[in-house]
Amino acid sequence: APEPTPEPMPKPAPEPTPAPEPTPMPVPTPKPELEPKPESQPKPHLEPKSEQKKLPQTGSDEGYALGMAILGLSCLLTLADKKRKNKK
Repeated sequence: APEPTPEPMPKPAPEPTPAPEPTPMPVPTPKPELEPKPESQPKPHLEPKSEQKKLPQTGSDEGYALGMAILGLSCLLTLADKKRKNKK
């Protein structure tokens, strides 16, 4: 049996892409704002304690959307079932 040969696809002409010019990385300079930060370090230690009491909200948006979709479908099915029973 003759083997089917793939038709040669026309290759697009390679367009020269301009090389991005290397931008010099900014040298980090020490700011005077860095000095008061060690004083504010004890404050974050108090925040996790209050956050530990709360439940982690994982997937709240997806769960909310899924729950509303299931609720809507169940309402539609319930109404459709009631209409069928009323017609009989």
